[in-house]
Amino acid sequence: MKYFVTGGAGFIGAHWVNRILDTSDSRVTVFDNFSTGRKWHFGDRVKDSRLNIVEADAQDESKLVAAMPGHDIVYHFAANSDIARAQTEPSIDFRNGTVPTNNVLEAMRKTGVKRIVFTSGSGVYGEVPPKPIPENYDRMIPVSTYGACKLACESLISAYSFMFDMTGTVFRFANVVGPQQTHGVAHDFMLRLVKDPTQLKIFGDGTQSKPYIHIEDVMAAFEMMQRDQKGGYDVFNVGT
Repeated sequence: MKYFVTGGAGFIGAHWVNRILDTSDSRVTVFDNFSTGRKWHFGDRVKDSRLNIVEADAQDESKLVAAMPGHDIVYHFAANSDIARAQTEPSIDFRNGTVPTNNVLEAMRKTGVKRIVFTSGSGVYGEVPPKPIPENYDRMIPVSTYGACKLACESLISAYSFMFDMTGTVFRFANVVGPQQTHGVAHDFMLRLVKDPTQLKIFGDGTQSKPYIHIEDVMAAFEMMQRDQKGGYDVFNVGT
């Protein structure tokens, strides 16, 4: 098996790349601009001949097309990681999320790669009641450009899966935590406490709550659905 992993040096991507290299004889191409990802996330695996690192941006479709031939499956993790920045620059999610997803799908179409796995999120649902939300929840009304971007990416993957006989797997989860985090709520809290251990700024009025999932549970979900989903397009909520 040969994997192509966009954003593969980031938090989730690097964990998945490391899992592949440690548990199989597969080859992996990491395609990353290293805006948040770090090569040290791979440890000594950077010396593994099965790991190929391409330092490039998924906004450049031509570089994706050049790097993708010969791969069996794409794991698409590249996205906008600076969620707060959308408050002043809302187009960042379109540029760093929707456009790269379109480029990845076009590169797959042009090079004949037929399977994609995408990390979406709970933001596609928008404001929801305080109860478990099923995958077929019918009010998909994002309240952020990040959520809108993820929903647009899901729709593109669905369309390409049906139009070009691809297999599309979408995972929705929120607030992944674990070693080597580069962004997110827990990461931000730690940085704030380092700057001022006497107080912690938390947005909201104190009544909010958030679900968290450990990175190892996410890895288990990837392994299960890669094994069990045989074709078509499907979406899965992932929780602890």
